[in-house]
Amino acid sequence: MTKNEFRDKYAPGISLATVDRVLRQANIKKWLAKHRPLLKPEHVKKWLDWAMQRKDWGIEEFMSVIWSDECAVERSKDPRQIWVFREPDEKWLADCIYPKPKDRGPLVPVPESMTGIRYLRIIKRYLPSVLRSALIIYPYVSFQHDNAPVHTARIITEWFDHNNIELEAHPPYSPDLNPIEHVWVELKKRLQQQYPRIADTKGGPPAVKRELARVLPLVWETIPPEFFEKLAASMPRRVEAVIQAKGWYTKY
Repeated sequence: MTKNEFRDKYAPGISLATVDRVLRQANIKKWLAKHRPLLKPEHVKKWLDWAMQRKDWGIEEFMSVIWSDECAVERSKDPRQIWVFREPDEKWLADCIYPKPKDRGPLVPVPESMTGIRYLRIIKRYLPSVLRSALIIYPYVSFQHDNAPVHTARIITEWFDHNNIELEAHPPYSPDLNPIEHVWVELKKRLQQQYPRIADTKGGPPAVKRELARVLPLVWETIPPEFFEKLAASMPRRVEAVIQAKGWYTKY
């Protein structure tokens, strides 16, 4: 609620200056709400179970996982912003979160909506070479994708079974447990730095989409290897944070 609504509901008749003073004394400020997927109790349980099963893993185990993820890159950022009044150490409390209803491999632009057939086409084309490269370094590797319906389609699971590719079980709605989520932030930052006028591409949305598909793989390659290594090395800390939060949101 806004400060006016807060005042009118709990202390009608006092000034907003008094509201401000009392909030400051309580160390409560107005902050932009952090965006995270909407977690339900069943999601929280799966997060915690996943973390508990890997609490003794070291960096080597997490480095042997081929992580995958997807994100949307659009012409402009959603202008809507959600603010919350909270104390500084309440940043990751569920009540203060704005929930959204839902070494590198290649970045694959997908200008159309994803289907099982399109996903199968992508993994058949790109995943085998990624696996071969990983097996040069690690004696055993697995592949991670989440439980989105397109990932669990029969044609997908059959392809992985047929090719004897081990899947890393991964809970749904779990960006805290997927290091690639932080790569998207870096990718979009570099896109803005390297192609600041891409939204002005002549030809309207179709032309912008084609240009994004062309330049995003180029931007992807400018992210240094150390960035990915640092994220993989953070996985033991992420697991511990999820355990400490009992499966709820963490700073990751």
